[in-house]
Amino acid sequence: MRPKAITVTTWLMVALNALGYALIDWRRPSLVQVVEISFLIFLGYLVLWFYWRGQNWARVLVFLTSILCFFNLWPLLKGRTVVNGTGKLMIYWEAALAAFLLVWLYSKSANRFSQTPKVTKPIGIPSSARNDNRYLSGYAILTRVR
Repeated sequence: MRPKAITVTTWLMVALNALGYALIDWRRPSLVQVVEISFLIFLGYLVLWFYWRGQNWARVLVFLTSILCFFNLWPLLKGRTVVNGTGKLMIYWEAALAAFLLVWLYSKSANRFSQTPKVTKPIGIPSSARNDNRYLSGYAILTRVR
């Protein structure tokens, strides 16, 4: 079963990911900048989808991205940034969420959810034979079943 924290943090990251457009200076937007940020936002949503589904590699990427959030926070704390108010708010909220994720992503419940093999439907086995022990033991591969 999916832990509630996975769903809540996924939705928070979805909202903060959309705020990435606040980093664009819309008074003089550059097409290259808009395309780059749109591409990064799309990649973020792709990773979040797999994170929500319980893929371990996506959990690791969310963990590494959480570390990067603190590097975004550093220029704000030093006063060396030209980001607008919405962008600053996004960076602060990302850092707060990142602090939580850095602790929670390697908790027992998050590990258990990401490490659990997902049950999938067998491929290539007739539905009438799915409960037949010969298919489960590999017997059908070695003998011809009628």
